[in-house]
Amino acid sequence: MPSDHFVQHQKTSLVIDATFFSRTSGVLVFRSPTLKKNLIWYEIEGEKVEDYIMGIMELSSLEFEITGATVDGKPGVLKRLERFGLPVQMCHFHMLSIVTRYTTKRPRLPAAQELRQLTKLLSKTDRESFERWLEE
Repeated sequence: MPSDHFVQHQKTSLVIDATFFSRTSGVLVFRSPTLKKNLIWYEIEGEKVEDYIMGIMELSSLEFEITGATVDGKPGVLKRLERFGLPVQMCHFHMLSIVTRYTTKRPRLPAAQELRQLTKLLSKTDRESFERWLEE
């Protein structure tokens, strides 16, 4: 469902995320951080890669020039949107959540402690610095 109050013909990046109110009732939102508006949203019963594609296609048909997207860790979404020709990245919050799921908030092993520390730095660093830390 498109928002009633947005300007078409805009260049924007997207943040795309789903929120569920129950196991079978949720909303997939396509938000422009540049415009500070939710551009479109769909009521969904489950999170499917096709819903992401449908939203991108709808925004393209409304003549939005999509410069990139930030998404959650839904399997298949990153690769599918990249095949669509979009630069895509995973949300840092979701990255940290995935690492925490496997290492806990208080990891005991040194490798897990290091991984958690590196993950926490993601939102505070640039690519070159992060890659340098990985090599150390």
